[in-house]
Amino acid sequence: MASLKTCRCWAVSRLIGDEPVAEICGDQQFRRRTSLDPFGRRPSPVELDAFLADSAQDKRQRAIDKLVNGGEFVEELFS
Repeated sequence: MASLKTCRCWAVSRLIGDEPVAEICGDQQFRRRTSLDPFGRRPSPVELDAFLADSAQDKRQRAIDKLVNGGEFVEELFS
């Protein structure tokens, strides 16, 4: 079984693009995975609804930027 640290490293590498992605997922699954993999929690209904309502082409990149630049990401990564 993989350690939590290994899982975090894998999630981080996926978020920053070091690992190839097997297939493109839907927006709901993307938002869930970008919250569940690094933080161990699902996005709140408000976070998910806001993401799904966003029609911008770069919404996934902006969501990742917001997660990576937020304090919660750094706390989880180094805890």
